[in-house]
Amino acid sequence: EWLSTSEENLATVTNGKVFHDDVGDFTIIRNKLLAYYPNSVWKKKLAASLIQMAKAGQYNFDRMKKRNDYVTAQIYLSEYLKWTMHTVYLLNHVYAAYEKWLLKGIQNLNVLPEIGDILIAICDMDIKDERIVMTIEIVAQLVIDELEKQGLIEQIESNNDPYYLEPYGQMLLKEDRSEERRVGK
Repeated sequence: EWLSTSEENLATVTNGKVFHDDVGDFTIIRNKLLAYYPNSVWKKKLAASLIQMAKAGQYNFDRMKKRNDYVTAQIYLSEYLKWTMHTVYLLNHVYAAYEKWLLKGIQNLNVLPEIGDILIAICDMDIKDERIVMTIEIVAQLVIDELEKQGLIEQIESNNDPYYLEPYGQMLLKEDRSEERRVGK
């Protein structure tokens, strides 16, 4: 149920003031049961978000630019921006709001709020600008450093691209599966 519940709805239910809850049941559910994802769900969502960032921004965006297919490149860039913002929320253990509020909300987060400004800078660049690809790699470095800081991953030593995010997402999924087997779920 956690994986199929809309994150926007969870954000709505857990934010703002409760003006009337005489019995207190809603407040208990809100503050204890729905406060944030269980750890295993959070890791799965974070892994999926990292993999989507990699596919959209680090792989497909650049491929489409090299093919001079700028319409499709723009689609992938938009997907990358959305997944990057979701990743920042996940790293902050905060439910992401509706898409129209994602960027605005990043400014109020404690972990990696600077990514909001970086994404704005990407959007100010022409779609053909090579700095977009370099900036996507800078964001990947920031995310990987934060994953490492939170003790979620160890940096992969690679001759290829040590900042490609997909292997880190796979690493989180693999670790979560082994943790589930140890616990006997």
